[in-house]
Amino acid sequence: MWHDNSAENKHNPDPTRTVHFGETSNDEMMFGMFEFTAPDGVSPKKPTERSRLSALVDSFPKDTAFSCDLAFGPQPTTLVLHMPRTGDVGHWYIPEPLGNFNPMEIQQVKWDGNRFSFVSLMLAGGRTARGYYDVTGTLEADGAIHGVMTRRGAGANPAPPLQPGQLASYEFSGSRQVGN
Repeated sequence: MWHDNSAENKHNPDPTRTVHFGETSNDEMMFGMFEFTAPDGVSPKKPTERSRLSALVDSFPKDTAFSCDLAFGPQPTTLVLHMPRTGDVGHWYIPEPLGNFNPMEIQQVKWDGNRFSFVSLMLAGGRTARGYYDVTGTLEADGAIHGVMTRRGAGANPAPPLQPGQLASYEFSGSRQVGN
């Protein structure tokens, strides 16, 4: 299967428009998954969620990916945040119950020294956390990061107003090391 977003596609309404992942029909909704076997065979030890999170963090360049604890409820959710130093798109990688990761795109990634910011659609955390967020934070000299996600509310585009029970912001912290 392939998608032709070029000017040669007579059904493409705007070939100059950048298309990002999303859930509406105007977005790129393709989400592919694959499996592989390592050249040395299958691992003799079943991976843990911690080992999978560590491997994901380690797969990105230093100081661009972090294991973060995001407090959506009484227990924080541990996930991976990838914020590239160049380009403006990265991802939250949220562990799912069946062992895969759900990537949530982050956009407009900006670094100013040790400070970062981006915009994120968050669909994890049940109804209480769903929405678009403006995210700001800092990367400390020891590799730790700290940040806050502030939900876009009434009148903010592209998020609807906060619903009863929805929180306006969530704090997070993390590092290159995956916690227990």
